[in-house]
Amino acid sequence: MVTFGRGTAFLLLAFLTSLAACRPGRGDNSVREAFENAPATPDLPPSLAFRFPSEAGPGVRLYTLPALQEVEWRFEMPTLATQQVVGFAAAEDQIYVRTTAQELVALDLESGRDRGLDTAVVAATIGPTGVPYLVRKDGSVATVVDRRTRDWEPLLPNLPQSIWGTTRGRLLALFDLEHTRHLEVLGDSSRRISTELPRGLFTTTTWGDLIVIAVDSGLIARHTVDGSEAGFLPLASEVTAMTFSSSAHRLYVTTAAPELLVVERFRFQILTRYPLPVRVEAMRTGPLGRYMLLHPARRDSVWIADALQLFSPHSVAGTWDDELPSIAPDATVLVRHEGDVIAIDPATGLESGRVADAADDRWLAIAWDPRRPALLLAQQADSTPVEPTDQTTYVQLSSTSNESWAQARADELLEARLPARVLQPTEHYDRYRVVLGPYGTREDADNIGRRLGQPYFIIFLDSTATNR
Repeated sequence: MVTFGRGTAFLLLAFLTSLAACRPGRGDNSVREAFENAPATPDLPPSLAFRFPSEAGPGVRLYTLPALQEVEWRFEMPTLATQQVVGFAAAEDQIYVRTTAQELVALDLESGRDRGLDTAVVAATIGPTGVPYLVRKDGSVATVVDRRTRDWEPLLPNLPQSIWGTTRGRLLALFDLEHTRHLEVLGDSSRRISTELPRGLFTTTTWGDLIVIAVDSGLIARHTVDGSEAGFLPLASEVTAMTFSSSAHRLYVTTAAPELLVVERFRFQILTRYPLPVRVEAMRTGPLGRYMLLHPARRDSVWIADALQLFSPHSVAGTWDDELPSIAPDATVLVRHEGDVIAIDPATGLESGRVADAADDRWLAIAWDPRRPALLLAQQADSTPVEPTDQTTYVQLSSTSNESWAQARADELLEARLPARVLQPTEHYDRYRVVLGPYGTREDADNIGRRLGQPYFIIFLDSTATNR
């Protein structure tokens, strides 16, 4: 670990002390006290780090945090060479990656299977609701719906420099051309909203509803839904970096002064400002808003600051890129340094784990429980399906009005060697049900349901139930 010099530490301590002083008077506030005494993270599944190979061969590996200990669970994908980790769709237990061959691939964590979705993909992103979007080399745009790609119309005349997924099935695309710069809000229809933008640093909220651009005179905020201006904040110093908090209620801005500004998003006013010891050129926040990472200019180091408990910030050795350093759901910080990937305890700045010769690979930290994926369940299940009788027992995993989605879900479970099928709608139930079974007793069905580690129902059907 690299620590601050005495002068730098003093300035940072002053910076944090001034932040504490700027908060409203405490008084007797049980809500605030409960919030500040709460643990750093809520009751979430274990935090894990997925390692995706940059070159074909080793497959995808999995590590527990904070110690970065490898577990015996992996995707055996000898041909996978990863260019970009697009993101994680928690509702579907799917991780999406873009390969060096420009293929978009979905990795199903439940079944342990991978599935190619599209080719010639030059850009991909995943929205805040878990919906993946992609742009192909020919300018066509698509989204992944029911685990299949759905094309949009028409084609884009130019390829965007950056894309962001938003809510309501919309995509933000930034076009930075020679003579113009504009942002387009795209949807699965021909209607598009285009907004001319000045050049300068650019950031957007997690939900994609607001953008902020840094110009010579300050900050301009715009609503993406119609391109209207949401506010202007004059600044005397050049903006060097900015990012929204995970909730998007705060905008953090660093300037060449150097100083750090905390801007209230809705009134677009500065709440606090305090000096920094050196100029900062990049920063990002964590998924729960507790910690912030800052990258000092011209230094191979990362600052870790705790915005809630106001711990003294720590400086650790590490490089900065679009992927790492990052903050995991349990607050562990992952950094690249001298060929290794290192896990850092943000409360102390000390190393908690290390994976040697892993810096060239791609990494993603998520909250997910790997103990009972369907792949392991199929290997360990001690209850076997039985022949249907007058009344047999099933484990229902999901129901939908979309037959193709239901069949695709059942096919994935079948690939994982589970007895899956789709029950057809009946006069009393008009949805397609994905089930496992049948099983001889409720106890056998419950045993399988609990091992799956996901919501399920036990249902009883007579032998006349239509299924396939």
